[in-house]
This record gives sequence, structure tokens and C-alpha cells, in this order.
Amino acid sequence: MFSPLANLTELNLHSTHLRWIPPKVFQSLHSLKRLTLQGNSLSSWNDGTFENMTNLRCLNIEGNYIHLINDSSFPNGMLDRLETLDLSNNHFTCTCDLMWFRNCIRYKNASLPNLVNFPKRYKCINPENMHGVLLKDYNPTKKSCTPWNPLFTIAITLASFTVLCLVLLLTAYKCHSNIRNYCYLFRLHTLKRKDYIRLNSCEDYEYHAFVVYCDADREWVHNIFLPKLEDEGFKLCIHFRDFDVGVSKTENVDTYLKKCWKIIVIMSNEFAKSEWCQWELDFSQDRRRRQGRNVFLPIMLKTINSNHMICPIRTLLKTTPYVTYQAGVGEDLFWKAVIEGIQKPLGNPPVAI
Repeated sequence: MFSPLANLTELNLHSTHLRWIPPKVFQSLHSLKRLTLQGNSLSSWNDGTFENMTNLRCLNIEGNYIHLINDSSFPNGMLDRLETLDLSNNHFTCTCDLMWFRNCIRYKNASLPNLVNFPKRYKCINPENMHGVLLKDYNPTKKSCTPWNPLFTIAITLASFTVLCLVLLLTAYKCHSNIRNYCYLFRLHTLKRKDYIRLNSCEDYEYHAFVVYCDADREWVHNIFLPKLEDEGFKLCIHFRDFDVGVSKTENVDTYLKKCWKIIVIMSNEFAKSEWCQWELDFSQDRRRRQGRNVFLPIMLKTINSNHMICPIRTLLKTTPYVTYQAGVGEDLFWKAVIEGIQKPLGNPPVAI
């Protein structure tokens, strides 16, 4: 109906019961200067409704149900070309979505159109607590109009989780020995509270433990390990000091193993490569079969490379809790784990770590 009216300059649709404006209905009205849509039931319009109306100077949308005006309501440059704009007596919803329009009418410059009936007839209808408040007096706080984006929460949560995982991985990498020793002690204390029946005690033996180690580790064993434990009151059997002179090594091992309550195995790459140490380990396995895995206290002095990891040692590590030596930070925890491992009853085995 409107498409042939290219020269129309004024269109009055006052009180015509319009509920909506069809898209691009005014597209051909290039010459239109005055448009009246007053007294209808319009609540909004499409973004392209006023496109191509470059000669429009007066726009009247008074007395409708318009609740929101924002930066996409009018085409670019339209507000600069309009001389009068009447949006009075509409049902404005005073929320943060209306802030663009509120700022325009409050801080308008000379290039903006004259707002008919402003400010008295520009009032908030919704929400209920704002009913009747003049639009120019609507003053939301900056905080209320900059809501927290849920994506920020997700991003912060993911970042925090990632950082936590990295910290835990780094801690586990740097302190894996201390963590293992702590877990060993924790399970030991837990099972001690269960009051297992003790099958025997160290009082039944002459020595607290028989120490199996290789010659390459003797400096640490003689200068650090022995003094530390013997100062704690333990009596350890060491082959260079306690074996009988003139008796073969195999006979001495057999004799003194029977006098020892526990067997301490100090492991390293050199230990894994030593045939004699492997023989001692194999020979002492009979005690494990008769008295359980807690008869052994394996100590990882130096990490064994995979190419030196022989089957008996791998089996021992998989089936028996062991402690790892680490000088400096965590060393006290190591000694505590060793002491309690020696004192641990044979009938009270913790689960392997």
C-alpha cells in the first residue's frame, strides 16, 4: 500500500490500533518528513524499520507501550537529522538496559532532536519500585549495571584448578620421597590403633636388624646410617664388624640372619649391579615367606635406573613398603619412618604404597 507513495511527506497513523510495525513497511517513503504513530499499542519495532527515511524530521511515538530504547533502535545518523522526537507517555522499564537512552537525554547535545514533553512525561513504569520515577532521575549504581559475567567465574575456576594441579604436580615431583615416607608413617599409625596381635618382638633377637648393602654405599652406611640409628638405641648387624673371623660369608649370613629381628636393605644402582647383594637378598627371602613382608625394611638410597632394575628388586618394591632417603628438606621424616619401620610389629603390616 505504501510502496507507490515515494513523494509522501506526511503520514499520520494516530490511534489506528497498531500492535506491531511490519518490517521495512516504510522503506519506499524516502520523502517522508513527518511520521505520527501516537496512541497505538506498539511495544517495539524492528531494527530496520526506519532505514532509508533520510528526510524524516518529526517522529511521534507518544502513548504506546515502548519499554526500551537503546543504541540499535534508530539507524545511524537518524537522531542527528530529526528535529523533534516524541517518546512521552510510554511504559519505560527502568533497568540497566535503558541506560543508553537515559544518558542520551540527560547529557544530550545540540545535534540531538528536541524531546517533546521532556522530562515530565518520561516516567518509569517498571519495575514496581521505580513506578512513577522520572526517567532523568533514574540513577542506578555502576556496580548494578556491570553484572558479573558467569564466564569470568568459569575462567577463574579453571585457571585456579590448573594452577592447583601444576602446584600439586610440582610438589609431587620435588617431594615425592617425603610424600612416600609420610604415607608410610600414616598407614603405620593407622594400623597400630587396630591392636593387632604381635607374633614376636625385637626382645626375642640379639640384633634389631641385619643390614644388607653394597660396598659402594658403605661410606653413607658407616658414617651416617649406623651412628644415627645406634644413637637411637638400635643394635644393627653389619658384616664388616659383627661377622665371625675365619668363617665363610655364606655361613655368617645364615648365622646372623637368625639373630636379627628385621632385615634392612639399602638399595642403589650399585646394589642392583652387585651379584653378592643379589645373593643376600635372595637368601633372606625365606624369612619373608615365614614371617611376612614386614620383616623387610627396604630403603631407596639412590633411585635405581630401569636398566638395572632386576626382577627380585622389582618384586620387593612392588610388594613391600619402602622409604626413600632425601638429604636436606624432609630428612627428619625419613629417619622417623626408618625408626618406626624397625619398631613395627611383624604381625601388623601396612598396605604397600
